[in-house]
Amino acid sequence: MSRGWVRAAGVVIAATAWGLWAGMGAPALAGESLIAGEEPVSVTVTWHTAPPEGRVAVRLDPQGVYLTEGYLAGEPAGWRLVAGKQRVRWGPGKVGALILSDEGSFWGLLAERGWSVWGRDVKTAQLVAPLNPDQNRVFFAHRLESEVRPGLTVGISETAMASGDFTPWLYNPIPVWPYFLTQHLVWKSAGGSAQDYDINCNLAVDARYRLASGAEVYGEFYADDAQSGIEDRARVPDMVGVLLGVSGWEPSFLPGWSATVEYAALANWVYSHKNLLNNYVWEDGTPIGHWLGPDADALTVQVAREVAPGVERVVRLQHQRHGEGEIGESWRPEYGKDGWFLSGVVETRYGVGVAERRRLSEKTTLKAGIEWLYRVNAGNQPGVREGAVNLKAELSLTL
Repeated sequence: MSRGWVRAAGVVIAATAWGLWAGMGAPALAGESLIAGEEPVSVTVTWHTAPPEGRVAVRLDPQGVYLTEGYLAGEPAGWRLVAGKQRVRWGPGKVGALILSDEGSFWGLLAERGWSVWGRDVKTAQLVAPLNPDQNRVFFAHRLESEVRPGLTVGISETAMASGDFTPWLYNPIPVWPYFLTQHLVWKSAGGSAQDYDINCNLAVDARYRLASGAEVYGEFYADDAQSGIEDRARVPDMVGVLLGVSGWEPSFLPGWSATVEYAALANWVYSHKNLLNNYVWEDGTPIGHWLGPDADALTVQVAREVAPGVERVVRLQHQRHGEGEIGESWRPEYGKDGWFLSGVVETRYGVGVAERRRLSEKTTLKAGIEWLYRVNAGNQPGVREGAVNLKAELSLTL
């Protein structure tokens, strides 16, 4: 047995002991995980095949065995088609994404293609994911992205969560045909508001710009329900979110380290709908959008460095605020504009995480790290303070 495997086994055993001591159910730093999974110890096994391209990923932890990905992909007639259980993330965010994150996986079909429009390269993507067949609950999404000038890339994404007796025109195969327009036209032709109840549309616009230094500045604006009329704006809040960040910045006071700074904020009542079937979550309740959820914001500062060949070290600081809003609590007229952001008793979270990714061999990677989390007004309860320590380890094998 190689020293790498002995070291991996030692870390996994130590993580198990520490995890049991520190508390397996303790909250963890959120965002793009320093270490994947909810349990203190996990093993991810991945199989790749080609051609056609295939991927199967299975995670094993003390709670069981989970299929996290399993799909086949091909490129017929200029398209890239991916069918099966997959994770998709749209937008420039490094710690999170507002309209479509890869926090959860889904069974569905993804179609991507590159086009040339007026001499510019344009990429489109379309996604259809049946979620709950007994409730005819289906998730639709599409995206258009283009480099509009050297270094500047702009993207537009739209999604629709539909259920019940929604119009079949949402299956329209024309790339980036607006779901909102389809909903509006059907609504007008039917002379009623049924499609407003059966369909929940969301829109996001994002951009990223590469600086001469190599750093990237980026942002994303998300609209669940933004008011266009002055009369509506006076009584109905805008249910929106914003994400801003810079990545690949090399601070002069930390030579050799690459920094990411990202801020995200989401208003109350986003990701929720008057029809509970159209809440913005996957089948298992995992948010489709940002891990923060509604009525919250977070500032994340992260630095990373390759400390040795095949060894990367990451340090993360995070500050979060959470109001009392939750997914599933949709806006009502009697609320007015009160509680639009950070409503009620606000829980504040302070977190520090340190992790290391170590390539043990060409097909084996070990991730291990420790996270400290301190919460003020924990659970939105005044004066309640809680602290937690989590240690995690993940061994990734590619066959």
